[in-house]
Amino acid sequence: MKNQNYSCLFLLAMIIGFLPTESYGQFNIEASIRPRVEYRYGYKELAKNGTDPVLTTSQRTRLGATYQSEKLKAKISLQDVRVWGDETQFSSTGVHGDVASIDLAEAWLSFNITESFALTAGRQVLSFDDERLLAKRDWNQNALFYDAVTMSFQSDKTNVRAGISYNNQADKGFMEPYDPVKMKSLGFLHLSQKINSKINATVITMFSGFTRSDTTLEVYLKGTSGINLNFNSDPWKVFSSFYYQYGKDVNQGLVKTSSAYNFNLQAEFKATYFMLQGGCSLLSGDKQSEAVNGTTHLFDVLYGARHKYYGYLDYFNNLRKSTRNGGLNDFYATIGVPIVPKVDVFGSCHAFYLNQVPSYLDNSSNASGTSYLASEFDFWLKADVWKGINILTGYSFMLPGHHMKVIQNVSGDNPFSSWAWVMVTFSVKSKDL
Repeated sequence: MKNQNYSCLFLLAMIIGFLPTESYGQFNIEASIRPRVEYRYGYKELAKNGTDPVLTTSQRTRLGATYQSEKLKAKISLQDVRVWGDETQFSSTGVHGDVASIDLAEAWLSFNITESFALTAGRQVLSFDDERLLAKRDWNQNALFYDAVTMSFQSDKTNVRAGISYNNQADKGFMEPYDPVKMKSLGFLHLSQKINSKINATVITMFSGFTRSDTTLEVYLKGTSGINLNFNSDPWKVFSSFYYQYGKDVNQGLVKTSSAYNFNLQAEFKATYFMLQGGCSLLSGDKQSEAVNGTTHLFDVLYGARHKYYGYLDYFNNLRKSTRNGGLNDFYATIGVPIVPKVDVFGSCHAFYLNQVPSYLDNSSNASGTSYLASEFDFWLKADVWKGINILTGYSFMLPGHHMKVIQNVSGDNPFSSWAWVMVTFSVKSKDL
């Protein structure tokens, strides 16, 4: 089955590649392969006594085709994501593959109604500003795509984009319950305005809908509105954003009123031989384990970016779990230095604190009396070794505090938590050949 899928994929690429592009518009074939080797002993969770490190390799393979003419744009991209050795079909003579792990990454069609106005429908990337709400999340080998209809308007200084998505579990004749973990509906309006040559401002309002359980039909809407400000004047870049969340929050069958915020501030100085960056991110949380009067102050990052903001060790991908609804304050600094042309090294440190200390942590034994969670240190190297070939490698370690150990149920002295990785990306486009 797997071999047949790959054969069909290869045949499709060959056919598209030989199409007369002068008659049908501009076709382009895109392909990429991205294996990543990781040594994990404290990735996503603290290492514990009695656990052993793991060496694992994952790989993402993509093949896609894009088409562009004066009025139309379209893209179809297929991807296969696997862990080396995860085959479900095997025998004593070797492995034979999985049952169809090829998936649809992107499939969208965009029509330019006018020079400034376009309408796009299908599975597509949604990424705005600092990606705090909607992001591609490309570190994840699967990445993230959205089934939606979007419209965009562009002028010299103003860009407007709006979209809507409404999802169902299957093709049915009547409405049926939907998985409460997945977003049932999504609507957004995003406006970007260039104020002058140095300052750009954006505003966004988004409504996301979730059901309470997989047996109920009612959809509860949560709203998030925010503003972003960008200042860019070499060698300085300053970025700030603020989001406020309201409406209904649904979690494990409980429906509460949401009143939460997220504030971010970052400054960057870039010189010839180094780059310095520093900032903070504040995500509000609940002081008590049960929110008072049916209200939650925990900010939901929805489908926003995690890996590039809250430490490469990915301890805070799920804020409800990793902070026990306490929210997160992250203070960080990064330095980057070029070694030789096309090779740069970076170092980053994070100091993580609970935004609010839940009452059960206040009363826990040996409590530190502060909201300190942990410190994380990330180091990585980026090298563009050849056209279309990029290498990233890094090392990270975590120094947990008392509250982090309580949240992760680790007592006493635990092993040193660290993580090392190497990722190679090969990508090619037919138009560049």
